[in-house]
Amino acid sequence: MTTSPAPSLLDGDLPLSARARASLDHAAALARTLGPAMRVVSAQLRAAGLTEEALADDLEARVRQVEAAAGLRPLSPAASRTPRTR
Repeated sequence: MTTSPAPSLLDGDLPLSARARASLDHAAALARTLGPAMRVVSAQLRAAGLTEEALADDLEARVRQVEAAAGLRPLSPAASRTPRTR
């Protein structure tokens, strides 16, 4: 007697309803895990004055605001446009 492998979420063997339920379960578990950390980070951002209202509309200006608040050395213009690779 041979047995077939268990259905995989990645290969589409499960019905759509089962994949949807698994995706929702995963999202809920991720939210429960990240929620406390996100609250701490959000509080730190607010304390540093990095709120949506305070941040510049221009993305490069926002980067400079975040770098200044974090005490980071600003990136050179060329470095900020070059993707980083490992």
